[in-house]
Amino acid sequence: QFSEINMRKQSKPSNILNTSKGSLEEFKSYLDWDNVIKGLDYFNNQLPSDLEKLITDLSNRGWFIYILEGDFIDLPSKVNGLIGKSSDEQDKFLENYIRLKADDFKRQLIETYPNRVNQIKDAFDTHDTGKYYSSIPTFILLAEGIGRDLLPNNLGIFEKHSHRSKKIKSGIPKTDDLFDNFSFTDPLEEVIFAPFRIKTEITENTDKYITAEDKKIFNRHLILHGLSDNYGTEVNSLKAIALTYFVHEALSHYLEREKENKP
Repeated sequence: QFSEINMRKQSKPSNILNTSKGSLEEFKSYLDWDNVIKGLDYFNNQLPSDLEKLITDLSNRGWFIYILEGDFIDLPSKVNGLIGKSSDEQDKFLENYIRLKADDFKRQLIETYPNRVNQIKDAFDTHDTGKYYSSIPTFILLAEGIGRDLLPNNLGIFEKHSHRSKKIKSGIPKTDDLFDNFSFTDPLEEVIFAPFRIKTEITENTDKYITAEDKKIFNRHLILHGLSDNYGTEVNSLKAIALTYFVHEALSHYLEREKENKP
């Protein structure tokens, strides 16, 4: 499928869809048109829905991935490494990917949030030294802090309406309100914001009976409220790094696109 697209690698940092240019059509202009026919059909008709399902499934397992991160060549690499693969294969791919990218993520976060430089350094230092019971809650709080730095009205990144509630627009907005009003995206951009629109099994609060297996998962509520005593693994710390970077990139993308489209 997507592997049949040969893409010329560009020296372009961080965001595949350059938000200053902004459109799916411009992204397509970088394709090698000699080998594009089959891949373009997949790109246009199937890839966005495949990615949305993938990102929802991954977020329910604690992986929050900014799918457009990296050079142009990285998107087909992620597609081929994740879509149609087993959960174990996806986990292994993402573990290796986040390990490879962690130092670059750290550099970008320090440059962007000088007010949080000590928090960022401590989070990565404790991860690098294997102190995962310290790194994981630090990254979760860092992700929330970055979200509050970037979003209007001090809105929390995990605050969403209950599936049973009516969306009353008074009071503090929720992230699903924010992105419901964000109408100037193309299909690939829409995929980025899927985790902000939904409650996932990993981010939602839980009052169910907590099993020994529950205590091993990457769940914000269980970890930050002291309900888990067995979360301190490298994989969960890699998930926490991915979450932090996802919040930074996805919300930065949102703000740039919102600015471009203001009248």
